[in-house]
Amino acid sequence: MYVYQKLTSPSLALNAHLDATKNGDVALLRKAFASNSRFVGTDDTEVWSISKLTELLQSSNGEGWEMRLVSERNFIPVSLSAVSFLEFVNHKQFGPMRGSGVVIRDNSGEWRILDYILSFSVPNKVVDESIFIDLIKN
Repeated sequence: MYVYQKLTSPSLALNAHLDATKNGDVALLRKAFASNSRFVGTDDTEVWSISKLTELLQSSNGEGWEMRLVSERNFIPVSLSAVSFLEFVNHKQFGPMRGSGVVIRDNSGEWRILDYILSFSVPNKVVDESIFIDLIKN
């Protein structure tokens, strides 16, 4: 496991998030996210503050949940202290997923995740078939 002294880039903040959740490291998760951050999961009810996210990680008994980066991240600068990002990850339980959001530089000069949105990558064909099946049922 990498020791994160300072989060000197958006990539380091995002790497810290992936390492923290994989290893059940609550302290590292808190370091990776801004104090006023939001994590949006895949279900409608999964809109969590960093406090709720760390609570969930603590309840995983140190097991965490594993997501591995599978391609280079894409960053779009919003300002000198904020970037939006897109990353593709492989979730150990759910398979291919997409993470997107905003990373900001705080007053100490470190980068923190402000907004993280996790979503399934669903091919349009699968969505079309799902909608069609739903229409037949109703």
